[in-house]
Parts: sequence; structure tokens; C-alpha cells
Amino acid sequence: MLGLLLVSLASAGQIYDQTQSAASLIWAGVDYSRARFFVPETFDNPEEITFFNPGGGLRDAVRRYGKPADAWNDLVKEWNIMAQNDLMNRYEEVMERDFTADLPTEAGQTSGKKEPYFESQYEAKNYPMDMTSQTISDMVKKYRLKTKDGLGLVFIYERASMLDKQGCVWPTWFDAKTKTVTKTERMCIKPGGLGFRNYWLRPVADIADEMIKALKKKEL
Repeated sequence: MLGLLLVSLASAGQIYDQTQSAASLIWAGVDYSRARFFVPETFDNPEEITFFNPGGGLRDAVRRYGKPADAWNDLVKEWNIMAQNDLMNRYEEVMERDFTADLPTEAGQTSGKKEPYFESQYEAKNYPMDMTSQTISDMVKKYRLKTKDGLGLVFIYERASMLDKQGCVWPTWFDAKTKTVTKTERMCIKPGGLGFRNYWLRPVADIADEMIKALKKKEL
């Protein structure tokens, strides 16, 4: 079940209207720079990461690269390629406008270049909510985009908990010129799919589905 709307700076239908009037639509990807993963095993020994399905990409990537951070970076890039290929076109169909893919990368948002935040699943209860609307605003303010004018959409990944079987994401619309957040909300949903890669991308995909349905009805 999707989480409650925490922050809404736009009335029903206002985002749809903005998508039609904006100078451009910007696909800013899935931001993993602050994501925390609460998992059963550590990342120390790839042979012991038994809950990662070998087909999911992460365990094999650790073996291939030899360093957890390198494997993580590869996965973040792959997640963003999958999201762009699977989701961006669907938004374009609803809004009958093209998106410009312009992914922020300087702080490890969409291309890795950071150590992963992997923690014990039993720590999840101590961090039920790791971000606020102010956190989201501060993150967006730091984005460096090539597209200077338009309406941007980014999915900011907050946390993934194996014990709770929950992934929490902040789908966020923002003004590219001022870097001001127009609408953001925290949505938590059950993950699913084969392998670590697909399992934890599912919350983004399912949340995107709900947003697309709302856009079709002009309720977003």
C-alpha cells in the first residue's frame, strides 16, 4: 500500500497543467545518493550474500569488480537505465510531450561514485524516516542540470528495508530554473521481482504507475 502524502505544494491537476505549459520536461532519474539499504547480510564477503539472487546483478558485480563501491556504482547506473527505458516513455505518452533526460551525477545521484549505505536489517526500526521535505528541497537545490528551464521529475530513493519489505521513495517535481520543489511526497511500497536489482526498482515502477494514472485523470 502506498504511503501517505506528506508534502503537496500543488493542487489537483496543477502538475498536469504545468507539464503542458513548461518550457521543457526534464527526466532527472532516480537519485540514490542518500538511499539506505537495511539488509540481512553485510557487503563484506560476496560469497555470503545469499539473499542476493545471482540473476539480480549485485553479487556477480561484486565478484567482477572486487569492490563493493564499484559494484554499487554499476548497479545505480543500471537502475537508471532501466527506469528511463521503462518509465519515461510512459510519462511522455500521457502528457503527449517529450522528456529531456538530464540526470544529475556530480554527487553520486544517478551514476554511483559513492560507498553504498548497507546496514543491518535490525537497524531499520531506529530510522523509520530518514528524510523530510526540507531534505528533498536541499538536495534538489544542488542539482546541476544542462537544461536550465523547465519542469523536472526525479525519484529520490530514501530507504529499503528487507525486514519490513518496504521501499520508500520521494517522487519530486521541481522548477529547473529556480530549483524550487513544486510537489513532493513520501511513498512507501512493497518491493518485488527476481533479484536484488528488480526487487528494489519495483517501488519506483509502482509509484510511477500511480502517478501516471493520476496524470491521466488530471488529478495530479
